[in-house]
Amino acid sequence: MATIKESHLKKIFTEYGISDGVFDIFNKKRKRLKKKLKDVQADIEDTIQSAPKDQQSKLRDLAAAFDKANAAGVFDK
Repeated sequence: MATIKESHLKKIFTEYGISDGVFDIFNKKRKRLKKKLKDVQADIEDTIQSAPKDQQSKLRDLAAAFDKANAAGVFDK
């Protein structure tokens, strides 16, 4: 199963222009789960629904980028 480091995840959120507050909400949910890519993707979907409207499209773009990166084999197995 693919995994991702928290520091890499934070950098990705920052590069997508997603606010620290949204990252913190997302990260709080994620820490309750194992740090597996499928869990990260599910948490992104949950976070999209509770994020401010101006952050939702950025989060959708991020979710799509995770899907593409996973399909390309970018993440550790």
